[in-house]
Amino acid sequence: MPHDENREVIKKYFLERLDFYKECIIRDIGRLVAMPSVRDENTIKKNMPFGEEISRAFDLIKEIADEFSLKCEIFDGYALHIEYGESTKVVGILTHTDIVPCGEISKWESDPYVLDLRDGFMYGRGVNDDKASIIGLMYIMRILKEAGYKPQKKIRLIVGGAEETTWECMKYYLSKNSPPDIAFSPDCDFPVVNCEKGILRGELRKNIKISKASTHKLVGIQCYKSHDFALNHIVVEIETKDYAAIEICAKGASRVCLDGDIATVEYISNKNLSRNPQRSPHAACDFFEDFSHLSNIDEALKNILYIIGKWFPQKPFGESIGISYTHQETGYLTMALCYLSYSLGELAMGFDIRYPAGIEEDYILKKLSLQAEEDKLSVQVIQRRERLYIPSDSYLVKTLLDSYETVMGEHPAPVTKGGASYSRAIPNCVGFGPTFAGETPNSHKENECMSVESFFKALEIYLEAILRL
Repeated sequence: MPHDENREVIKKYFLERLDFYKECIIRDIGRLVAMPSVRDENTIKKNMPFGEEISRAFDLIKEIADEFSLKCEIFDGYALHIEYGESTKVVGILTHTDIVPCGEISKWESDPYVLDLRDGFMYGRGVNDDKASIIGLMYIMRILKEAGYKPQKKIRLIVGGAEETTWECMKYYLSKNSPPDIAFSPDCDFPVVNCEKGILRGELRKNIKISKASTHKLVGIQCYKSHDFALNHIVVEIETKDYAAIEICAKGASRVCLDGDIATVEYISNKNLSRNPQRSPHAACDFFEDFSHLSNIDEALKNILYIIGKWFPQKPFGESIGISYTHQETGYLTMALCYLSYSLGELAMGFDIRYPAGIEEDYILKKLSLQAEEDKLSVQVIQRRERLYIPSDSYLVKTLLDSYETVMGEHPAPVTKGGASYSRAIPNCVGFGPTFAGETPNSHKENECMSVESFFKALEIYLEAILRL
């Protein structure tokens, strides 16, 4: 770490140059946001393992790095890194340039691929996750180079191309490079995310014998199938001989209608990421509450209502299936219902479990298997990610917290998140910004945004951390 006096000189120079480059930084963020860098299997070719648009985003980042006279290398289209400094020790900063699709374009208040500045915010797909941070950190490296600063550890900005999908970008990158000695990822929240909960995503399935004799017979349940969000929309179709009874019981439905003898009942709830199911009840909660009181229903409807009530109650903490757990520092386990479909006797329910420190994957899977056997369900694990936990008294976490305190004037505690960032991809790495407490960046949702003031404050914090690490 440079002496305090030298560090203060560098910081003063940095702030002056940051103000000078402000319009250029916003311009370059806009250039990167304009790249629709969603993975595209249809345009995969040599050195473009994730498709043309992600490759174009890499090319633009390299073009900017070359303009700044920073060393940049692209690793066969999987990832790139930008370096400044000569030390064999490396401070890594892990980011990604791939983005999720824009969702419902009609819900955006501006073109998601045109950076829109309004009311003190930048709007655009990827602006928070992670495109603004990539550009901002490149300018930090540019300014340090202009200042003639000689870092004690080489600064390496790593940019992956498949963080939002399969992560093989980091596996490939690490096959070509040693991991940094110490690192952070600006793909989380401030002050420091030292724990990212473990992830288990999977599916429950059951074949339900179709019964004929009943007043109300379940025909089907449809929804959007994704593990990224808690279930927020279902359409239930019921063949009924008593439509009036359906209308009376469906108090929580957003729509009820009849076509011939088929009643359609629609439920819509708030849209939450599957890592945060505790924020509001999923769409099947009202369905369960309404139809649990309906008599003369067939076995399929009975079965499904029972499973919803037991496995996915309003409080999504796994209590009723024996996996509830709370850790004093890193929080509680959650279990989201992500999708629910039924057709021709086949039931499928997607789940997403996020678990804190103190409970292990094997224990959770054993409990799930026992409960599934009891309810005649099959369990398939589709995705798993190991938990990240770096102790709060580690050098890395303490240094980042001190950096945050120096800029912000407050000393916070590290936090736990349910999300998955590249912090998990290498040892000795944690999440560090760019989102401040109380902000809602709408990452992965429509109208993704970032406060301009917060963004530039984050760059001050990142500089402080780089100087200290």
